[in-house]
Amino acid sequence: MSDNKTFRAQVKSKLAELDMTQIQLAQQLGIDRKYLNQIITGQRKGEKQRAAIIKLLNIRDI
Repeated sequence: MSDNKTFRAQVKSKLAELDMTQIQLAQQLGIDRKYLNQIITGQRKGEKQRAAIIKLLNIRDI
């Protein structure tokens, strides 16, 4: 679970740095904001989308 906390912190930090919302990120990924939030919080795996988030936000893969 600590890996997910790190992922969540990285996404939150990068979104703030880019002045981007989860809604905007979800739109860029072509997914629903609720689904994006579930991936970020670890409620859903969303492996393809998680990889796309990592690439799009240029964050470390953990």
